[in-house]
Amino acid sequence: MDTDKIAKEIYTEIKEVVEAVSKAQGLKGFGLVIPLVLARVEAARGNVSALTGEEKKDVAVKVLNKFIDLPVLPEFIEAKVIGMAVDWFVSFFNRNYGKGWLSYLQGINLGL
Repeated sequence: MDTDKIAKEIYTEIKEVVEAVSKAQGLKGFGLVIPLVLARVEAARGNVSALTGEEKKDVAVKVLNKFIDLPVLPEFIEAKVIGMAVDWFVSFFNRNYGKGWLSYLQGINLGL
């Protein structure tokens, strides 16, 4: 599965929304962006439904990595840090809100 292509499509679709949130909220805004990107990855049409959980995470990390720049870290370490944040968010939301949290986010009209 071409996760790079899927990540690029999702990035293009949500770029303006993410930039507006991050500009308004600063670093705190990325705490809002991560679950929104996860919801968008889950909602993507076409090949995404055939992706495994790990491939969906890979797509989310690639999308988020386009928005986040940690200048003191090389890209591969930055991707690992973002991947850990994605794992934490998924675990937190699954534990506290059950598996239906993605459906809830997808139902909110946030321009995604």
